[in-house]
Amino acid sequence: MSIIDFFDDDDDRAIKVHDTNGIRHGSFEIHGIKGHFPIVVITSTNLNHLKDAKKLNFDFDFKVNIIEIIEFDLAKLLIDSAYEKRQIKKISKIITNNPNKLFLFTIKGARGDFKLTEQVNEFLIDFQIKCGFALIRVFFTYARKAWETYQKLRKLIPKNASFVACLDEDLPEHIFKLLYLNCYAKKDPIISFIGREPSKQNGKNVDNKTNFQFILKRKNDKILRLTSFIPKAFNDISSPFVYHLFGFDAYSLMTRQGNQNISKVDIKAIHKFKYKLLFPNTKLVCALTGQNLYTSSQMFKTKIKKSSLPVSVHAIAELNKIFETLPKNYTREKLEKIVGKNFYRLSS
Repeated sequence: MSIIDFFDDDDDRAIKVHDTNGIRHGSFEIHGIKGHFPIVVITSTNLNHLKDAKKLNFDFDFKVNIIEIIEFDLAKLLIDSAYEKRQIKKISKIITNNPNKLFLFTIKGARGDFKLTEQVNEFLIDFQIKCGFALIRVFFTYARKAWETYQKLRKLIPKNASFVACLDEDLPEHIFKLLYLNCYAKKDPIISFIGREPSKQNGKNVDNKTNFQFILKRKNDKILRLTSFIPKAFNDISSPFVYHLFGFDAYSLMTRQGNQNISKVDIKAIHKFKYKLLFPNTKLVCALTGQNLYTSSQMFKTKIKKSSLPVSVHAIAELNKIFETLPKNYTREKLEKIVGKNFYRLSS
C-alpha cells in the first residue's frame, strides 16, 4: 500500500492530502482545530438530538469537530430584527461553549427557496460576524455578476476570519471553475457546495456533470471540500460515498424540521453502504443505548415521540466508522463497484 503526500514543503496550506489505493483522504488544521477527512459533519439538528437523548439519560459523542448551524427561516431572519437578535444570542452561546469545534452557517432554503443576492449575502456576512463564526460562508447560487459579487464580498471578511465560498453545482461551468480556482489561489481552507444531485440533466434542465467532473479531476487539491444538505441516499446507496468518489471530503446530510416519528414499517437504517428497512430482528446496535436499534427506535417513539432519532445518530456514527478506515480496507475500484451506476453514469 502506497501513500502519496501532496503537501509541498513550500506550500503553507494547513490541508494535507493523501492518496491510498485511489482513495482521497487527509488531515487539516483550521483556526487551530485539527481533524481528518473524509467525514460526515454534524448539524445543529444533531446537537438537538443529543439534548433530546439526554432527557432519557443517554449520552453520545459524535467525535466530529465540524458543525453546521442551520437557519430554517431565512425570510424571518431578514425582516424580523428581534428574531435576528435571538438567533445571534443563541448561536453565539453554542460557539462559545464549543471552542474545540469549527462552525459553519447554512440555510435551509439555499437549494432554491430564496434568491441569495449580493444584498442578502451582505446581511448574512454581518450576521455571521456578530454570531462569532470564524468561518464566514458566502453563497453563490446564480451566475449573474457572480465574479463581481465574489470580489466585493471577499473584502467584507474580517482578517481574523476565513472566507468560505458555497458554490451551487448547478452554476454554469465557467463561473463554477472561476470561483473555485480563485478560492484555491487565495488558499482558503474550506470551499463548500450546495449538495446537488450529480446529474446529466435535472428538472430545471441544468447539466452539472461537467462541474462534478471538474472536482473529480482535481484530486490533489489541498482544500477541504464540504458539500451540504445532501440527500441521504441514491437508490438506497448512502450518498456520501457517491460524493466521495467525485472528490468531496466532508458531507452534511439533509435534515428537516417537524415530526420525528416515522411509521415502524417505513424506517430505514444504514448498514455499511446501504439503507435498508429496519426490522425487529436487526443485528444493528444503537449508538445511544447499546441495544437493538429497532427496540431503541420504538422506545424513543413511545417516550419522547422521536423514533427516527436513534436511527439518525446511528447513520452518522456508522458512516464515520467506515470513512475512518476506508483507505485501509477499500480500493477505489472496489468502492466504485459498491456504488455502481450512481457513479459510473456521470464519471465518464
